[in-house]
Amino acid sequence: MNLWACGQLSTSPETQTWYRAIQPQFWTTALQTSQTTTFPTRFNEGANAHPQFEILYLAEDHQLALFEAQALLGSPLTPGSIVPQPRKAWVILNVQGCAASSRRFNAGDFTKHRRYDGAGTHW
Repeated sequence: MNLWACGQLSTSPETQTWYRAIQPQFWTTALQTSQTTTFPTRFNEGANAHPQFEILYLAEDHQLALFEAQALLGSPLTPGSIVPQPRKAWVILNVQGCAASSRRFNAGDFTKHRRYDGAGTHW
């Protein structure tokens, strides 16, 4: 993947409500991100990333949060195929703007491209 155009994406403070599905036993560390610098995930190489960075997975709505956490299984595109994960309980957190006083949270806006030609990546 050619990421040279990522530096041209605009960033802005994020203020909308986001959602995160967790299992109740992880309540006290629900918004912790320090573990993401060492464990690889879909958008982070973990310890192999240079430089290492923390990442917090949030969703735009409740259903997407449940799919991201694998609390819902199946496909939202196939009617009747969605089933809940039968062996675990889940809690959905509303996260308002990530306005923790000790951190600044900016989100990249992938919908407004200043320059797309030559990026070599389809978004």
